[in-house]
Amino acid sequence: MEDALISVIVPVYNVEEYLRECLDSIIAQTYKNLEIILVDDGSTDNGGKICDEYASSDRRIKVVHKKNGGLSSARNSGMRIMGGEFFAFVDSDDFIAPDMYETMMSYFDRDNIGIVACGLFKYKDGKSEKLKQHGNPWTEDAAEDIPSEDILRLFILEERYCAYAFNRIYRTSLFRNLYFQEGKNMEDYLFAYDMYKMNRGNVFILRNIPFHFYYYRFRDGSITNDAKKPFAIDVLNAYRYIMDDLKDIDTESIETIRYSYAQRLLKFNADILCDKELTDKYYRRYHDELKGTSMSTILSRVPRNERMQVRLYTILLRDMPFLYRLIKRIASR
Repeated sequence: MEDALISVIVPVYNVEEYLRECLDSIIAQTYKNLEIILVDDGSTDNGGKICDEYASSDRRIKVVHKKNGGLSSARNSGMRIMGGEFFAFVDSDDFIAPDMYETMMSYFDRDNIGIVACGLFKYKDGKSEKLKQHGNPWTEDAAEDIPSEDILRLFILEERYCAYAFNRIYRTSLFRNLYFQEGKNMEDYLFAYDMYKMNRGNVFILRNIPFHFYYYRFRDGSITNDAKKPFAIDVLNAYRYIMDDLKDIDTESIETIRYSYAQRLLKFNADILCDKELTDKYYRRYHDELKGTSMSTILSRVPRNERMQVRLYTILLRDMPFLYRLIKRIASR
């Protein structure tokens, strides 16, 4: 794979403070055969000019200037013009280690390896630490191969792994007609689901490698850190979309995702009750939905020795929210 072209797609929108660090990290890759596609998604700062500046000094760089359409739209614009045998994404406020692509490409040692993924660093205020996958440490000792038929279960239903799009290299031939859903949040999550659905019956391997190469910047004001537009709502909407879509094509998984949705709904109701602003905005809708969720669904995959505790917790949230709020206030003193 030493000569294969990788198309690296970078959506750019109002991050001029971080953009040069991002682009410098891609240009400095020890793997040189890159097509770098910068998609200026209607930036109102100097991001577009910076993209043009870099393109004038590196022939590998292409720039697309477009009307603002959001992250999914920008990524899709890059995917429609990419020419690489492989492709990857980097968000324009993040950066990558210099040997990321060279090392990752060495793991495409079989034709059925469809995706290679690395670990991430959480980067904030100049400090980095390894980012866990839903509390689980990234594989450290050896590569971990996951059959594509398990993507739905491991990434979405059981959530053992985060469904990020940007810490991976994809084999283009497997995903040539796959695009991000526009106009929706949780785009990486839905992309992973659509990737599973597109390749049902055509098994490939997603390979997690024991290295951390991607620096994921955490900053105030980013979508994932906006507490007043709860991330949980985006997750619930994504679950609802998948439930509706799955019911006719994968009846074995539908009960599992209904359980996962119910657990998310339960937790969000608890969070709402502890925040007056969230209570005023969201309580009626999501509390009514919780009341309409059967106890059998909520308890369906709870371990037997935890069922009584979860049952009482559900009753408090569903039938006696005032008492739940009082208990939380007393416990917090």
